Amino acid sequence: MFTNCFSFLSTVSGTTARPAVTPQRPTVPSPCSPKQFSCDSGECVHLDRRCDLQKDCVDGSDEKDCGRPYVHLTVVIPSPVVVNGHWSEWTEWSECDARCGGGVRQRNRTFHYITFSSSCCAVLPGGTWSKWTSWSECSKTCFNHVDDVGMRRRFRSCTPFNHTQSACDGDSEEQEPCNTEHCPVDCGWSSWTQWSACSRTCDVGVRRRYRSGTNPPPAFGGRPCKGDRVGIDTCSIEPCFVDGQWSAWTPWGHCSASCGAGLQSRYRFCSSPRPSGSGLPCMGPHHEDQVCIIAPCDRELLFCHCVLTKSLSKLEV
Repeated sequence: MFTNCFSFLSTVSGTTARPAVTPQRPTVPSPCSPKQFSCDSGECVHLDRRCDLQKDCVDGSDEKDCGRPYVHLTVVIPSPVVVNGHWSEWTEWSECDARCGGGVRQRNRTFHYITFSSSCCAVLPGGTWSKWTSWSECSKTCFNHVDDVGMRRRFRSCTPFNHTQSACDGDSEEQEPCNTEHCPVDCGWSSWTQWSACSRTCDVGVRRRYRSGTNPPPAFGGRPCKGDRVGIDTCSIEPCFVDGQWSAWTPWGHCSASCGAGLQSRYRFCSSPRPSGSGLPCMGPHHEDQVCIIAPCDRELLFCHCVLTKSLSKLEV
């Protein structure tokens, strides 16, 4: 541990006076800091790399004499040193010391400088680090957010020097990000829209609703959405009120007699359209007959034909 004492001194001089202490540059410090080991080959390595079973110096001197305690001692001579001295600005010229003839006037400036002294100090030897353990398993297999990246850790233990409480220099734990690939994002459905209007104003129709695979969309190899994008449902409205309408008449059928007079019929149906709901039924007959006359029969049959013709005439009346 170093203790530096700083004090600000100043000397005032006249036009020709000079400071009593001539500024000097500080002694050149050692190329390695107190927390560094000076390799025999000239490099500086951190003290926690000494005796860690790995050669960090080019000549491997950081692994020499590791069986005995290593003491790093820094000694500083406590002599004052002037650092960065400088003059102040000149003052204004004084009044002339004579009212006539030759006289003298003067101006002044001040020389500022800093002195410091250091006391001797010894750096007690620190403990010795063990080798780093293997990296632990990553805490996550992937990440979803930048602030949610997995970490892995490794550790080392400190053996104090000569069983003292002197701690090792450095950290006993290291951690680093791992498994920095983004996790797959599976598709998610949005909410369903409202049902559309029914496709019919009466009877049975169809209505639809929709959703999209955007909550969230699939990314980084995630699975697509399962299910239908469109929902379909039947919509039952009040029955339609349709009046019945007749279809066209069928052609006349065959005559009921093979000779003389007979009957033939035709039909129509209430199906164009059929009545529904409270619609009216078809009005009028759905069946018609008419007399059909074939070639005259013999005398016996001719009488029957006359009787049949008269009977039909009475029926029609």
